[in-house]
Order: sequence, then structure tokens, then C-alpha cells
Amino acid sequence: ELDVWQEISTLPYSASNHQMIISKSFIYCIGGVNNYYKINKMFYSKLNTDGSIENWQETSNLPYEISSHQSFASNGFIYSAGGYSSNSYLKDVIIYFNPFIKIPSHPDKNTWYVSNKLTFQIADQVKTPNGFYYKIDDSEDTLVIASNSNFSTERSITISSGIAISNGEHFLHLAIADNQYKPLGTTHFGFKTLSDHLQITSSTHPSQSEWYESQNLQIEITNAGPG
Repeated sequence: ELDVWQEISTLPYSASNHQMIISKSFIYCIGGVNNYYKINKMFYSKLNTDGSIENWQETSNLPYEISSHQSFASNGFIYSAGGYSSNSYLKDVIIYFNPFIKIPSHPDKNTWYVSNKLTFQIADQVKTPNGFYYKIDDSEDTLVIASNSNFSTERSITISSGIAISNGEHFLHLAIADNQYKPLGTTHFGFKTLSDHLQITSSTHPSQSEWYESQNLQIEITNAGPG
């Protein structure tokens, strides 16, 4: 037996023939018909464990206005299939994956980088009208809250001191600020930094300023990275 229905929020726009899906503790409102017109909007909100949802945030638009479609999520990707657009029925299956941020100084999370700085940028399609919070540490699942993180309205940040450039595997945790300037969820990004350049020495050719008759070359590489 169901309990009494309660209104806990409103949609970001009046809609019919739209899609609602859940992915990674977020709820998405996708496309549909608004005031007799099909739309291509997509909004998301944090879905809390008590059943409440937080303020809606707009993200990337669909490539076209659409209604009566089907959407689903799997492995961090969001799919939209079929639907009605531009007075025709569709058979397209389109995929959406939000890269969220770019890290030019450490583009591959599985690669060690010799670097004295960390640079990250909010992806162009991610809207941050109220800024965002970020934190860097060595834990892969830190939850960003206002009291343990830094707040910024800059979409590109470079850090040249602290744990971000120390030797080891680190994590950048980021949360967009909602309309009340509170962190909305947390997304995690890993990166690996070498604090020192590789040291190359040679027992057969110890001096760079001298000529050697030996045809054999032996080199030693140190500080090649943790592990």
C-alpha cells in the first residue's frame, strides 16, 4: 500500500512526453514538449538518500528538439533512442558523456607526469553560474563540502604548490555550486605526478664534457616514479 503522495520539488520546465532517468545519484530531465513546442534541454539534480532532490542545473542540450523518446543510463553514459522531432519519427540512438573537466597538465589519469603544476579547466558545456568547489587529496572518494574545499568562479585553475605537485597519485574532487551556493554532488578525477625530473647517469661516460674511446654505453635512470 502506498503512502500519501507529497510534492517535494518542481521540474525545471513544464513538460510532457519527456524522459526522466537516474545515473550516479543524479536525476535527469531530458527533452519533451513545453507549451506545445518540442525542446532539446537537459537538466540534472542531486538525488538525496532521504528521497529529496536538490536544485536543478542545466547541462548540455540534445542535438535536436525531441519528444516521445526513450532514455537510459549505463556505465556513466546516457543514451537517447528514437522519438519524434521535426515532424518525423526517429530511429537514432545518441550518446551523451559529460567530460566535466579537462586536465591539460595530466591528460591521462594512468600516466605519470613530471610536472611542477596542476592545471584543470571546466569543460565548455558545463554551466557554473554560481561557481564550484574543489579539493585535492590522496583519497579517491572524498565528499566535497563547503568547509573542506576551495570555492572558485574561475573556469581554469593552475596550482603550483601543495599536494597537487607532490610525488604520488592524487585526486581532484569537484562539485558545482547550486542556486544556494552549496556543493551539488561530487565528481572525482585521478592524476599522477612525479615531483622530480628523471636523473640519468653513466658509469662508462660519467662526464658530459669529455670524449671517451669506449664503444659501450651504460646508463642508470633514477627517480623513475613511485612503485
